[in-house]
Amino acid sequence: MCLLRRCGGLWGLSQMKMQLAPEQDAVVHAPAGDLFVAAAAGSGKTRVLVARFVAAVLGEIELGPCSATDVLAVTFTDKAAGEIAERVRAALLAEGRDSEARRVDQAWVSTIHKMCSRILRRHAFEAGLDPRFSVATQVEAGILEQEAFERATRALMATDVSVERLVIDFGAARVASMVSRAHGALRSMGRGVSELRVSDVPFDRSLREWSAEFGLLAEQYTNLGSTQTVATGAASARACACALDAIPRANDQTAAAREALQSLADAKFYKKGSQEVKERAEAAQDLVAAVSASVAQIVAAPYEQALVRVLEAFDSAYEAAKAERGVLDFEDLQLKTAVLLETQPDIASRYQEAFKLVMIDEFQDTNALQLRIARALSSDDLLTVGDDKQSIYRFRHADVGVFKSLADQASSVSVLRSNYRSHQDVIGVINELFDTSTFFGGDFVRLSAMRDERVPYAWPEAERRVQFLLTDAQATNAETKRAMEAASIARRLAALREAGVPQGDMVVLLRAMTRRSEGIESALVAEGFDVYVASGGTYFERAEVDEVVSLLSVIDNPRDDTALMRILAGRMVALEEHTLYRLANMAGPKCLWDALAHLDEADVPSHDTEAIGRIVSTVEALRRNRGKRGISELIHEACELLDYDLVLFASGAAGPRAWANVLKLGRLAEEYEQRSAGDLGGFLRHVALHRDLSPEKQATLTGEGIDAVRIMSVHAAKGLEFPVVVVGDLASGGDASCGDVLVSRAQEPLLAVRVPKSLFPDGKSVESAAFSDLKEQESSEDLAEADRLLYVACTRAREALILSACVDLSKSAEGRSDIDRLRRAARIAQPAAELGTEVSVGADCSFAVHVVSVPAPAGPACETAGSTESGPLPQIAPMLAATLPPSLPSAVSYTGLSVYADCTYKFYATRIARLKTPTTHATAGPLGFGSAVHAALQLSATGETPDQARLSRIARAHGLTEDHVGHLQVAVQGYLDSETARTVRAAERVHAECPFAVPLGDTILQGSIDLLAWTGSVATVVDYKTGAGELSSEEAVARYQSQAECYALAVLQAGASCVDVRFVEVERGCRETRFEYRPVDAGRIAAKLTGVVSAIKRGEFAPLQEYTARVCYDCPALGGTCPVNPRRGAAV
Repeated sequence: MCLLRRCGGLWGLSQMKMQLAPEQDAVVHAPAGDLFVAAAAGSGKTRVLVARFVAAVLGEIELGPCSATDVLAVTFTDKAAGEIAERVRAALLAEGRDSEARRVDQAWVSTIHKMCSRILRRHAFEAGLDPRFSVATQVEAGILEQEAFERATRALMATDVSVERLVIDFGAARVASMVSRAHGALRSMGRGVSELRVSDVPFDRSLREWSAEFGLLAEQYTNLGSTQTVATGAASARACACALDAIPRANDQTAAAREALQSLADAKFYKKGSQEVKERAEAAQDLVAAVSASVAQIVAAPYEQALVRVLEAFDSAYEAAKAERGVLDFEDLQLKTAVLLETQPDIASRYQEAFKLVMIDEFQDTNALQLRIARALSSDDLLTVGDDKQSIYRFRHADVGVFKSLADQASSVSVLRSNYRSHQDVIGVINELFDTSTFFGGDFVRLSAMRDERVPYAWPEAERRVQFLLTDAQATNAETKRAMEAASIARRLAALREAGVPQGDMVVLLRAMTRRSEGIESALVAEGFDVYVASGGTYFERAEVDEVVSLLSVIDNPRDDTALMRILAGRMVALEEHTLYRLANMAGPKCLWDALAHLDEADVPSHDTEAIGRIVSTVEALRRNRGKRGISELIHEACELLDYDLVLFASGAAGPRAWANVLKLGRLAEEYEQRSAGDLGGFLRHVALHRDLSPEKQATLTGEGIDAVRIMSVHAAKGLEFPVVVVGDLASGGDASCGDVLVSRAQEPLLAVRVPKSLFPDGKSVESAAFSDLKEQESSEDLAEADRLLYVACTRAREALILSACVDLSKSAEGRSDIDRLRRAARIAQPAAELGTEVSVGADCSFAVHVVSVPAPAGPACETAGSTESGPLPQIAPMLAATLPPSLPSAVSYTGLSVYADCTYKFYATRIARLKTPTTHATAGPLGFGSAVHAALQLSATGETPDQARLSRIARAHGLTEDHVGHLQVAVQGYLDSETARTVRAAERVHAECPFAVPLGDTILQGSIDLLAWTGSVATVVDYKTGAGELSSEEAVARYQSQAECYALAVLQAGASCVDVRFVEVERGCRETRFEYRPVDAGRIAAKLTGVVSAIKRGEFAPLQEYTARVCYDCPALGGTCPVNPRRGAAV
């Protein structure tokens, strides 16, 4: 066995010679010439690169005299480049080659972008560049792109009707996104917009042939009998034939194509009746699908052609803008280097002669453009190292096909399969899982376990090294499943901690961090772990960054109430909630900063008073220093004055990262001041642009010595290793969306556009044949990358690997999720409830299976009831734990049932699919006034009658103006003088905003009652209604009856002998609509509501027959998934 042991991070060459395995040594001392190395995970490829670099300098390879500056080494990150350079320097020093070691600083060891920048600066005139060019940041490039798009699009829209139609129908933001995506894809391939093509529309001849086919189909149907199925099929075929025949003769062929698509979509070919009818229907359906895709190309063609023209104009405008400012973007560095080397062969020849050895690391993450550059710089001396199973950067335009193509063409291929990282038990299971047809099959290089086990890791003997952690989560929603899985992961790791595994050895890897890492972090903290979130979330979303930026905003403008409130509520000042509330009330119409000068008027605790004084004095001091000191200095001085660094470090394991983020903001300020003469206000605008245009990462930390469980993305973990790895959230898929535009990687790139659903008569999008083909390719490549991402995650583990997911224990693993594919590969696809605790997958190769159940997270707890305070219903029936199907929410409210009564499909969109309701920007509307009335009347329920000053504050808090205060006072006084108010005042017990929860079979009916008054066992329910809608008495009864029944059922189950439900319309003279219920009514109401819930459970979600404004106007499915389209007429 070959032994590899790290010595203080540095190796001498003599040690290398002893430590290199035979397969590694074969690569290091391979003869001069092109060499392709497939290096499996953990095989020591960095060591091989360093060793070959040093061997070349020492003359151990037949390259002729070679210095450190005669070797070109390109790698993926600056960190990796620095590590290679340091190892080479250490090895040369160990060999006594001090002069060469000193030359490493001048060696060509860098990322490809830095290498290209170095070449372009050397040959700026030949490349047609200003030698003083700068490289635009992502933000600067984004701003230039925005300006170029707006300039190009405005000019085209003035003269090109097709472009104007594209922008109107798709929306400017959508078109801008499509342009950016297509432009980026083309440039990554080294292709220009002029090379782009779009699909041809079907010829008139094709349309006539299809029309004839449908005509023949109609005749064939008429010969099949006289059943309704046959008649329908014949009529559908004739309608399709007529629609297709009309396209070539139409003045507007695009509109005619849309009508044809509608006819094709409406065609009904049922597979019912005789075998001949079924066969004819199947053939007809296949014809409809094929013809629809081709006809859809007629609809898409004008948009595609217009988009190409926009791309051409954008490209010209963007290039002109960069030239005017003397900047290049990151892609320019590669593009212009490739053009320089290919159009200036003498320059390329000089580099080929200068570089005796060219090495490219992580070659699986390159693309065609980067290969062009590498080829131009090398002359039969190119060493490429990579692993196609670890290519996970498609989103950055990496093309694993380039790696595979070069492997097929290479004259010499070496394979490094020995793994020096992971325990043999982990390697064994990884081999058995991924060497299956489910994953890589025959294309997989099985790893050989070659790690030195003479100093073993103290792994608990009772625990298997590989474990499947399957959490039972039948029929719960996605958020609940994630919470349950997080609890399972935390408990499993807690068990390992009890067995002696240090928390600092544990990491949880996730494919996506958003809406996932937070739950796992909370669950781990609840189990007593320290947690370090090592990646995920954009930089500007971090609380510490937001707080410091808010502080800068207040320094720039103390009257920025939003920023000031963030500071007061955040960790810098950390005021108590009641203090914040009092300050907000004190401010009134004035700004919050002014209120801070009058703390003596508020009952503020002494420690909060001290904290406020400290922030005020800090802001005033720093305002005096504006313009005298740099922005970065202001940041550091503010943190020092407020002890913000100490606050962050005291916050736990995440403290160092948080402080590093603050320091990074200081560096961003320094960079801004170097590039611009702007003031603090200018920097704040710069930060705002940064938020929108740059997915800025958090500050990096080495992570060394952090004694905490890490949570990070798989992408962030690439190139790292950890003792215990949990790969979580394996039941979730990635982002299945492929966008609205696709570009092929063909010799002549093809552009295809997906036309929005809203542009079709029935609201259903039909993809063109070209888009469908490219989409299928994208889907196939996405699935392949998902396999690779999973493999990368698993191979990070040194000692143990835990694969975690939420599953339905009653179902087999038949889906496309990672966990289902892993279970099929592991031959445990049967329902999890049938699995044993240990499974063998090969000779001396097994893993443990933990099938666990954890309770679903509970909702917010209700407060204890009091005589005159808000509280729950007394003796409320307990909530039932239920197993619910996926389409049934665990709880429904009256509002939800009301939505279901109006439109079952709208209920599905808002409650099941959880689509977001379109936001409006109205101010001080009926909702604002209604909320203000409720707030004022709740005060009256506690015995306080709000005076005009209090009503003014309530009005302002709900976005109302002083003009509304009088109206509010009239409404409140009208209620206080009403019969209902007198009944409430005479009651024995009163509960305001009273929550309730009532079981309806497997579902909970939940809600809140505005006011509940008890006199003995007789209950009065009060619901305030605002808005001056002119409902008749009969209409009011019909409108409010279902809501009254929900209230009555809850109160009757709480023990009431009589329930009097009153809806009080406070803006209509406190008109009352009353309902009375007794215990005998409870069964009938429950049966009625249970029937509605059962319909939901059965999945009965049918859209309305036509658009109805009252119901449809705010539906998030309108114009999307809902087939009802207001363009086809509205029942307003």
